[in-house]
Amino acid sequence: MLAMGMRLLLLASISWLVTLTKPLIVFHDFSFSAAI
Repeated sequence: MLAMGMRLLLLASISWLVTLTKPLIVFHDFSFSAAI
């Protein structure tokens, strides 16, 4: 249940960042975070 909530929160924050900043910057930041 907790994992589900964390996953939804992560998706919500990512979608919020996409609407807030430029897609290229978000994509680059996401790729960098995924690489780490």
